[in-house]
Amino acid sequence: MALTHEERRFLMIRNQDKTFAATVIQKGFATKQQVDRAMETQIKAFKRHRAVTLLGDVMVTEGFLTPGQCNLILADQKSLNVPDDQSEDMNPSENKINITLSPDAMEAWAEIPEPGISPATLTILKAAMETKGISHGILRAETLQCCLDKGLPRFILARGNLPVVPGTTRVKYLFDVDAKEPIRVKRGDLLAELEKIEQAVPGIDVFGNTRGKALPHRTEPSVFNCGKGVRLARDCTRVFAAGSGTPFVSLLGQLHVFPAVNVLDDADMKFGAIETHAALTVSGILTGAYPVKAGTVKAREIRDTRLESLGDITVSIGITNAVIKTQGNVRARYIHNSTIEAFGDVIVDHEILDSTITISGRCLALKSRIIASTVSAKGGVSALGVGSDVTEPCHISAAREEHLILALERIEEDVDLAGQELRNLEKNIKDLGKSIDQVFKKMVRLKRLYDAAKAEKARHQTEPKDQSTRTAVLVAALDKKLTSAINALKNLNHRKRTMAQALENLNKHEPATRQRSESRVQALERNRFQLLEWNRQSLGLAQIIVNGPMAEGTRLSGPFSSTIVMQTCCRATFTETPKHGTLEKFEMVCKETNPAKT
Repeated sequence: MALTHEERRFLMIRNQDKTFAATVIQKGFATKQQVDRAMETQIKAFKRHRAVTLLGDVMVTEGFLTPGQCNLILADQKSLNVPDDQSEDMNPSENKINITLSPDAMEAWAEIPEPGISPATLTILKAAMETKGISHGILRAETLQCCLDKGLPRFILARGNLPVVPGTTRVKYLFDVDAKEPIRVKRGDLLAELEKIEQAVPGIDVFGNTRGKALPHRTEPSVFNCGKGVRLARDCTRVFAAGSGTPFVSLLGQLHVFPAVNVLDDADMKFGAIETHAALTVSGILTGAYPVKAGTVKAREIRDTRLESLGDITVSIGITNAVIKTQGNVRARYIHNSTIEAFGDVIVDHEILDSTITISGRCLALKSRIIASTVSAKGGVSALGVGSDVTEPCHISAAREEHLILALERIEEDVDLAGQELRNLEKNIKDLGKSIDQVFKKMVRLKRLYDAAKAEKARHQTEPKDQSTRTAVLVAALDKKLTSAINALKNLNHRKRTMAQALENLNKHEPATRQRSESRVQALERNRFQLLEWNRQSLGLAQIIVNGPMAEGTRLSGPFSSTIVMQTCCRATFTETPKHGTLEKFEMVCKETNPAKT
């Protein structure tokens, strides 16, 4: 069985640590028993948490070495104390990276063949971009590192700035898009209109070149992305409310008006399906009787539900056994055994238990504990406590782009699905063309057989009368063969005409299918462009604050490094900082900590 990337890294580090251990004993900094104990701790950390930790770090944590002694030995070894993907030990030639560009040079993509076998590093990636000449709009290093850590075979590297062309239009909203309190509109109210752009703003592609002209499919005149509850004017320059409700613009620019839907009891099988994209208020429990797609959600409790929301989700009690995806914030007293993805914050009053939370905002559990859960929050994590002695360790990440990568992967899946119909049609056209060719070749062979049999029959009919009996038998056989050939030719000709008609119908549908597929792909590409633009304005915070106890075994990660808590501690603040005074190597550093009381 092939070794995983983490297993190869661990074996490489263990091999280096043999020399480190020998040097420690030789210099008298620690005894052999202490070294052996540290090695056992190193192996246990890898087996339990898949954490690759240097022997020197373990010995410093256990108190067998001082940081100065550890650095002295590392300097003698001339080795880099970097147990992560930024190690330069691998041969760059084994990490081939192909960089592809969009036709307008507004996007650059990395393609890494077999990323699990020959993993690339951020340094190699930057070198490849420099060689290609890509210098503008490069995604943040945190984003690129997350793509590498996930082993994505293809991901976006850079995105240019689109030009603003005079004479084109842009959408102007006639209500406060960022209002903190909900706005009410009535049917017929004007929500948005197109306004002409007068001042030009040049664009910049990924090479840093100025682009002043309009780009196909990117800088077309703005059109409204209309969702539910809105009505487009006949001249397509204005959008009105189709009913009363709350106007809302989604993260990807889709305009909605959420009608108010109030459920005075539980939203369950008895209540029936819930209206989509509404401002939903449930006085009781929102259950998983039906999938729910909502605008905003307020509920007493959410249980066993698959919920997608464009706005905020507020739960007065708690969330249990739910799968939630939202573009807003999530607030609840507790979250149990649930999976949550959000572009906003997750705020919990009591506890997060046995859950997976992946968000682009903050995870705030200021009065509660996080237990047996995986939390990745780009905006940082603050909690009263993390983990316990009787549950599985937690994995807490800050400033990582896990949520963005999930969103981009889904867009790529949708792009592939959008082109699937066209690919299937093209395959059917190609296969049908081959079948028609094969039928035609059979018809040619049968025609040759028919002509030969006909000629043979004519020859036998001219033979002397004394051979009439034998000739009659041969002529009858040839008649039978001719009849069979004629019937086969008729069947093949009918089959050929049927396939030709089917091919003609497919060719008639091909332009419409192609246009529909290309329009869908272009819309998804614009969504990706808008998502990356939003992400550019959203900065992460590589900080994990725990105001109470943090259990042993908790794994803490930033964009470029991770660490394992070797012993229970209390009141700790972990921040990712440059390692050993460098600007390229990082480590999770505990700024302040107090040993837990026993």
